[in-house]
Formats: sequence, C-alpha cells, structure tokens
Amino acid sequence: MTPLGRRLSDVRRSDDSGSALALALVFLMIFGVYIGVVLQFATTGHRTTTAVREEAVNTYAGGGAIDGAVNAVRAATGTGVDPGTATPPAASPCFTLPAGQLGNPSDIAVTCQPRQGSGGDPPAALQSQPAQAILARSTNAAEGVSLTAGPFSAQGRVQVKQGLRLTGSATLSSTGANAAVQAGNCTGATTSPACVTTTSIPGDPGWAAPTEYPAVQRVLPACTAQNRVVTLSPGTYLDGGDLQVALTCATNTGRVIWFKPGTYYFDFRDTTRELQILSAAVVVGGTPLGWTPNTTLPANVPVPSAANPTRSACDLSAQGVQLVFAGDSRMRVLSGGDIQLCAENTSGTAQHVVLRGLAAQTASLPAAQPTTGAATAATTTGTGANWSNPADGPDVDGNVAIATATRNTTTRALRVGPFPAGLVPPEATNIAVTVSLTGGMVGPGATNVRLTNGTTLLTSTPLRTCPAAGCNDTALRTDSVTIAEAGLTAAIANSMYVDVLVSSRDVGTPNGGQTTGAVDGITVSVDFSAPMRPTSGTGVGAPYLPTTQNTTTTPILRTAGPASTTVVALHGTVDAQLAAVDLATTLVPYTVIDRGIAVRHLQSSMTRAAGYTGPLISVPDLPQGPRRVLLLAKDTSSAVLARADVVFANTAGTANGTVPTVTEWSVN
Repeated sequence: MTPLGRRLSDVRRSDDSGSALALALVFLMIFGVYIGVVLQFATTGHRTTTAVREEAVNTYAGGGAIDGAVNAVRAATGTGVDPGTATPPAASPCFTLPAGQLGNPSDIAVTCQPRQGSGGDPPAALQSQPAQAILARSTNAAEGVSLTAGPFSAQGRVQVKQGLRLTGSATLSSTGANAAVQAGNCTGATTSPACVTTTSIPGDPGWAAPTEYPAVQRVLPACTAQNRVVTLSPGTYLDGGDLQVALTCATNTGRVIWFKPGTYYFDFRDTTRELQILSAAVVVGGTPLGWTPNTTLPANVPVPSAANPTRSACDLSAQGVQLVFAGDSRMRVLSGGDIQLCAENTSGTAQHVVLRGLAAQTASLPAAQPTTGAATAATTTGTGANWSNPADGPDVDGNVAIATATRNTTTRALRVGPFPAGLVPPEATNIAVTVSLTGGMVGPGATNVRLTNGTTLLTSTPLRTCPAAGCNDTALRTDSVTIAEAGLTAAIANSMYVDVLVSSRDVGTPNGGQTTGAVDGITVSVDFSAPMRPTSGTGVGAPYLPTTQNTTTTPILRTAGPASTTVVALHGTVDAQLAAVDLATTLVPYTVIDRGIAVRHLQSSMTRAAGYTGPLISVPDLPQGPRRVLLLAKDTSSAVLARADVVFANTAGTANGTVPTVTEWSVN
C-alpha cells in the first residue's frame, strides 16, 4: 500500500466528534444573535404600539373635548362675546373633559377666545339701538354713576368712564343679552355681573341734534277753566317764566298739559331757568293713547302701575316729542307730578331721543327763524282822533277797533306792547320785524306802522296807502310790512312797542279827506339768526353734588317722590352728555327710561317696588351679531391637542344664536 493510501485509510478510521462540537457552537452563536435581534425588534414594536395608542387616545380625546365645548358654548349665548375692552380679546376656560372620559389619562381643558367684534353690532337696520343702557362720560374723577339706594337694575350694558360708586344699600345688576358692568373705577357693594375696571369706555355716540331753532312760540294758552287740556305746540321757548305760568295754571285748574308731537327747544333767557312739573300736574308728550284731549280729566289719564307696568298715555309707535334743553335750562319733576313722554322719532335707523341737552354750540343758523306773538293789550297814545274800543284791536275775533281821521290829520296811535325780554336771543343778528294787520279802510289816506321803545320813535313805515279816490273795503283784509333796518337790535326788539296810525289827506272837497280805519288783529313776527346754546352752567369742572344744587351743579333733569303719586316714564333715549341727571323716584314698578341714557353724571336714589323685578333703565334686547370663537383643547402640560374656529349664529346666519358652523378643525 502506498503511503498516500495508508494516510487516507488512517483518516477514515479517525474520530470526528470535535468537528460536531465546533459546528454546534457556531450554530448556537448565530441563533443567539438572531434571537437577540428578533427580541429587540419585538420590544421596539411594543413600545411603538404603546406610543401610537396613547397618541390616538389624546387625539381622540382632544377632538372630543372640542366637540363638547361646541355643545356647551352653543347654549351659552353670552360666551365668546367680544367685550370690546381688549385687542385681541382674551381667551377664557369654557369646557373641561374629565380624565378617563375618552381614555384620556388626565383632564383636557378647552379655552374660548372671541374673535375681534364677536357678537357685536346688531343688524344694520337696528343700529339706532343704543349700545348701553347707561353711559356716563364725565372726565371728572369725582363723577360717573353714583347709586345710593337699591336694588337698581339696568337691562343692557352699564359703562362709566370715571367712577361707579355704590353706597348704603345700593346694588346694581345688568341683565339681558348685552349685560356688562364696566367703569374706570369700581367702588362699593355688589354688582352683577362683577364690575370690570377698564379705561376703554366708548365716546360720544354721535346722535344727531337739532341744527336750528324751531319757530319761537310767544302765544301761550290763556289761563281759563273752560277746557280740560293746555295744548303746547312745537317750537322754541325763550321765556321760562311764561311757560311755567301756563303749566301752573293747568295744574290749578285741573287740566292735562299736552305737548303736541314735534321738537321743543327750551333756551330760557329770563330769570326762570327751571321748568317745574308740580304736584298734581299731568303732562303727556306725543300722540295721545287711552285718553282724549279736551275731554279726559287728568285723573283718568292712564299711567304705568304695578298691575300694568307697560301702560302709557302716549303712543310709542306714533310720532312723539323731543325736549331739547339749552344753556342752563332744565326740568324738575316734583313729588306728585306726572310726566309721560314718547320719543319724536320711531324709525329703525335714527335714534329715538326724547330728552336732550345740547352737547355743542352750533354755528349761526342758516336761515332766520320767526317768533310770533299776538298783541295781548292795546292802548292809545298821542293826539288826534281816538280809537273806539282799542282793546278789540289786538285779536282777530270779529270785534274791531275803529278810528276816523279827517282832512290831513292822523289818528292817535293804537299801541300794543311792550314785547318781553325773552322774545329774541341777545346774540341774534339779521333781525327783521314783520307786522301783519287784519282790518279795513274807507277813504283816501294811509295806515302807518311805527316801532318805538315807548318814548323814542325808532322807525315809521307805511303799511297800506289808499289813492285819491279812496279805498272802500267791504271785507276785512290782511296787510303786512317787514322792517329790517341796520339799527334793529335784540335789545330794541325785546322792548319795543308797535303803533298803528291812520292818516287822511285833503283831496279838494270838504269831506274828501275823511278816512276811517278798522283793526281786528295785530300780529308781530321777528326773524333772526342766532346760534343754539349748548348745555352750560352744569359744572363740567366741578362734580355734581346733590346736596348743594347750586347753579354749577343743578342737573338737567331731577325727579323726586314716591311712585304711588309721582310718575316719570320717558319712552326714548335721554342724551345729555354735558349734564347731570338726578333720579330720586322711589318704589317704582315700571321702567323709567326705556331706551338708555347717556350723560355726564348719573345720580340715583331710585328704588324698585316690592315684587317688581324688571329694569329701571333699559335698552331693548336686540340681537347681537354672530359669535366667532377660537376653541383650543390642551392637556395638563398645556400642549394643544386640537383646535377649531366656530361661528355661532341664528338659523338665518345674521345674529347670535345656537347654530354652530365649523370653519376650521385640526388635531395635533
């Protein structure tokens, strides 16, 4: 056997157990590595599955929290309304999803942030609606709104630029869709909702004021007891004393004082600055409702009461009045007085102001405004033929004054006047006096008119001239002449006399110069241009102090007395932003001002009657615009899980409501 063969034979006969062990070790090593890798993949997969599951739970719970917040906010129509005091409006908590509700390990909180203007202005057709029930705009830190009794309730916002002060038993609640209490400084007892301190109080609402004098009223109702109503007509009243006489007469004779629909401008220039509604006076301004002028007794004029708090003697839906107080003119309702006023304007686009204090002086009026007064007395003066029955001359009533002048002579003067100091404002310019005479003439001659101050002739002007053939009036006629001389001043117009004289002339025959004149009425009108005075003497530099009542702090409107005998019901807006208003009627079972008040300062000791839960001052609850709200759902670490932009509107989509529309939705 060769050596190679022997070697091969030796190999076949050798033991191979060592090789198997090596192979086994290699296999175990490779398998171990594989198992380790597989186990690592399994662990990683388990951890990934847990994280994905937790993320899914959070995402699901975040979306669920948003959904819950939408359902909560849709029913709470005051949530998500921009208060108008911050830019942008702040977010606040509005819903919480408790831990475990949707598998979430912790609470998920949702905040609601109003978008700018959310729930703001009502539809355009309703924007004449005041934004506040009470707006106090004084710049004096001692003023604002002072309540000394309560409970006091306002339907609508209460916004005070300076201090809101509640003393004694006073409480204040703001109710309705726009409820809010905001002031530069909140002092005193409880308000509901809580008073928010802010400097972002709105400015002048800009409600248009009268721009010219209405015609000046000089003819006031005579003080007689035949009629059951004293009827006042729209216009300008410059003499507070004369107007007060008419009101007092009505009270003493048991008659209703009725302000016919229209604008009344009070700019008292005499010593009487305060128009008083006396005890037992019954005043109605506007279209009568539930009573008939000249028929209904004052005691039968309807008034609001606990049984019928909305009852009114003037028609809220018909033309009413606007009482405008200028200068330091003002009104006071004494205990036992009764005044009910409905606003002049009832449209949906113009403000319904029922009582106003002018906020600024106007420029001179673009056109002259007449003041008319019939002569109230007549005398004769001078030499010449006298007048028969001179007292019959001033009034057009069919009773005439007659005088005859012969052959180049002139009758005595038939004189009316003097006219009172309040006839024309002292700052008036472009003054013109128009004299209208109702009468007749027979014969050749003339009727002359002259103005005097009682002793000195100011001017003389022909009113009517008859030819040589003469006039032969078979019926009375009215002739007018206007005197507009450069020297005609307010002082002259306010103290003038008007004289009427008849003259004859010689026409060559013994009796040809005889002229007879008859007078059945003399009316004097004065035209002028003048600025309207703003509310003044109201102490914008000094705080209103109700205990002093001096000329710098007297309010434009002051009331007092128990509601059982005193009625103050103003159906419209009180706009007196340079003036104070002091309301002290007690135990009131109805709304005193039903369309808001904007003033410099409001002082009130008003109280509500037992059982009456309504507001004392209100604005109608008109719809807000749609709410636009950003919702954010966050976990306890403040991580945002979901967000949504939602609009809450009515079914028409035009106003605030409970119908949600999601404009954006996302989850993180």
